[in-house]
Amino acid sequence: MGRPKEGVVLWDGRPMIEHVVASVQAVCGRVVIVGACRGWTPAPDVIHLDDCYTGAGPLGGIATLLASGLDQGYLVVACDQPLVPPRAFRLLLGSHQPGIPCFLRASDGTAFDPFPGYFPATWLGPATAALRTRRHGVRDVIRQGRVDWVTLPAPWRRRMASLNSPLDLARVTRSSERCSSDDPRQNCRRRCHTSVRRFRRNTPPFAPQQT
Repeated sequence: MGRPKEGVVLWDGRPMIEHVVASVQAVCGRVVIVGACRGWTPAPDVIHLDDCYTGAGPLGGIATLLASGLDQGYLVVACDQPLVPPRAFRLLLGSHQPGIPCFLRASDGTAFDPFPGYFPATWLGPATAALRTRRHGVRDVIRQGRVDWVTLPAPWRRRMASLNSPLDLARVTRSSERCSSDDPRQNCRRRCHTSVRRFRRNTPPFAPQQT
C-alpha cells in the first residue's frame, strides 16, 4: 500500500481497521488491537497492547495476545480484512472446541488460515517455542498440532480477501462508488460482490498483518 494498512481510508471515509473493529464488535464483547495502530485512534473501549515481539510478524502479535490473560480464547483477524462479515466470525466461534485452534476453509479445501482464526490461550506454548527458534511462520506452527476446520459457505468466500495493494483498494472503491443511492438494492449488491470476486482470485488467503 505504500503506507500502514490500518490507516488506509476506504470508500466510506473510514480507515480500514475501523471496518474490522466494527465487524468484530458485532460478535465479541471486547476488542484488542496488538501492535502499532497508525492513522487511527482506538476508542476508549478498545484495548491496545504493545507487541512484545517486535519484528516477529503476526506470530509475535498472537503470542502477545495469548499471554495477556484477557480470556481463554481469541478470535484473531488481520487489519487488512475489512470485507469479512460478522456472520463468518459467528460460524467460526460457534464451531470450535475448547483448546483447539480453528480456521475456515472453502468447500474445495482451500484454507483461509491463519486469519480469521480462533486461537486458544493454550496455544501460547507452541507460539513462544517457535519464536525462540526464530520460526515466525504462523501456518507452520499451526500444522504441527491438531486443528479444527469449518467449511465456509460458498457465497462468503469472496469476503475473505485481504486488501494487499492499491489495485485491490481501487477495485473495491470503484465498486462501492457505483452503488449509488438510486440503484436498486439487489443490483447494487450484485455489482459489489462481482468486483470482490474478481480481485479475490489473485489475492492470497491471508496477509502478514495483525490487529
